[in-house]
Amino acid sequence: MRGARVITGAALVLSVTGGLPLASPAFADTSIQPNLSVTLIQPGYEVPDRPLRVSASTWGDVESTYPVVTNTIDFGDGTVTVVAANSTSYPHDYAAPGTYTVTHVITDDHGRTGTTSRDISVGSGYIPLYYPTRFLDTRIGFGAPTRAVGPEGVLKLQVTGVSGVPTDRKVTAVLLNLTATNATDATHLTAFPGGAVPTVSNVNVTPGHDVANAVLVPVAPDGTISLFNHAGSVDLVVDILGYFTPEPRSWALRLGTAQNIVRALDTRNGTGGLARKIGPNEAITVPVRGPGMLPEEAAIAVVNLTATEGTESSFVTATPNMSPPHTSNLNFAAGQTVANQVTAPINPDGTITLYNHVGNVHLIADIQGYYSSSLQDASGKAVLTTGPTRLVDTRIAGQALGAGGRLKVKVRGTTGVPDGVSAVLVNLTATNPTQVSWLKVFTPGRSWTDASNLNVTPGATVPDSALVPVDSDGYIEVYNNAGSTDVIVDLQGFIV
Repeated sequence: MRGARVITGAALVLSVTGGLPLASPAFADTSIQPNLSVTLIQPGYEVPDRPLRVSASTWGDVESTYPVVTNTIDFGDGTVTVVAANSTSYPHDYAAPGTYTVTHVITDDHGRTGTTSRDISVGSGYIPLYYPTRFLDTRIGFGAPTRAVGPEGVLKLQVTGVSGVPTDRKVTAVLLNLTATNATDATHLTAFPGGAVPTVSNVNVTPGHDVANAVLVPVAPDGTISLFNHAGSVDLVVDILGYFTPEPRSWALRLGTAQNIVRALDTRNGTGGLARKIGPNEAITVPVRGPGMLPEEAAIAVVNLTATEGTESSFVTATPNMSPPHTSNLNFAAGQTVANQVTAPINPDGTITLYNHVGNVHLIADIQGYYSSSLQDASGKAVLTTGPTRLVDTRIAGQALGAGGRLKVKVRGTTGVPDGVSAVLVNLTATNPTQVSWLKVFTPGRSWTDASNLNVTPGATVPDSALVPVDSDGYIEVYNNAGSTDVIVDLQGFIV
């Protein structure tokens, strides 16, 4: 594709950037100034077979003392349209999600040229599965042979046409909960679309522990994803939460709170209406819509869920009903404090439902964002997956983050992230901690509470996914509360 930076992704979006018109160096006369705007076709006007449609518009008279002989729009994917004298708006359909540079060029009969460019990002939207669905468990041979994944092993999984993910439309990415169990050695797992294994991690696990993390994974052209294990052998369990597709009736991701993170539940102190541990086989409902939380159009909540002070090894699931679920979002051992990002369907009364399997445990839920229908709100944000990319690793420079330390991480303009990005989906990992501590990732300069993204103890390596707004300079920031710890930030996607 000429001029295209193609990225698989999720949620219809646009991002428009551009600079001053450029004149031919042979002429200092800047009177040839083409006008260009590029916009997404507004929600409600899409048709199912035109989900990636944009409109490029020119307007006003071209200021030139000589006749115009060339007037074209290049959409950045190899398509060039000639601008007609009696038309100003030109629709265009992209074949795939991505960020494209649209260029308007005018030349007069004296060879003078004026050029204006705009960038636009188009993607696809989120289709949730009403029930989280298990589609891999190597312990019992479900979805793959009954065999743990060995050292440097790669397990390739078909995801389209399986567990409710369709084959009759283009699926660009899947949202999964990836769990590692029965590890024989300290290792890390990486979910990726295939090809060369990227130097990033999604899950870090040590023998004797079960560790889960939310993962956004681009889907390969053949409808598969790949899972890599670094060392030892480990069993893998994968639950699918939903998928991304260019269908116009999908759901758009939004940042729905005034702060980076809003705490909706803390059973240790009664936040959310419950001041006790959650018991065995118990389901509770947690309000997430309302003043200071999510708006009425929110249909799916993006929440950082933390379990602490559990009396037994157990799991917690965000489920839309009260019956015991067959999948999990969060796995923890007795006494552990463990967090994971959860994408939870919102009940009609504005609550989400959380289920605990065994023992008694305190739960904490922090709201990060939400999904809603693009037909309800035309201001929805787009998600484009990058598949994954490392932004920072303090181990390389030998500069661990100290107590009370803050680390600013540049995201806008790096690793293919466009200027119009408003937030990023990252995997935050803490390793080599010297003390019990907690970390959070947030927007620099914005007020925040002590709500955390992950909790660490000495000797542990802990990951967690996070949705983080980007500041006006294109940065996010990581905070460490106590001791020192190395910090790793991997980009999974971004919204514009």
